[in-house]
Amino acid sequence: MRHLAVLALCIVASTGIALAQGLATFRGTLHAWHGTRPVPNARVSIRLASGGTIATTSDAHGAFVLLGVPPGKALLTVEADGYSPTSIRLCVHPDETRFLPLRLISAGSIPQLTEVVRYNSAVANGVNRDTAANVYYVGC
Repeated sequence: MRHLAVLALCIVASTGIALAQGLATFRGTLHAWHGTRPVPNARVSIRLASGGTIATTSDAHGAFVLLGVPPGKALLTVEADGYSPTSIRLCVHPDETRFLPLRLISAGSIPQLTEVVRYNSAVANGVNRDTAANVYYVGC
């Protein structure tokens, strides 16, 4: 009977490991558009194509981490007091780790886009910005 319990535990553990494979991680930093001021306590969320959401809050340095993001299309949204909401449409790839250094625009102002947002990811093909909606589109 003891051997059956150990076998059952091994099966459950290996199933959990198999299910965790293929998930992505998103790390990033949030700063004000002009300067180097970090944006703490911002809500960072990813809405999945399946309808689920994974969310976190940026720390005192504006850093955030989203773990366990399944592959597929997703929408990352950042909301912070005093800043315009920002959204990025993403294609999430299996086992991917992506760094997103984001700059937030102060509420009520839309500056001319003068810099390209750079992503530390081999799968990011480019960035286009819709100034009316403040949505960035990252190529898949």
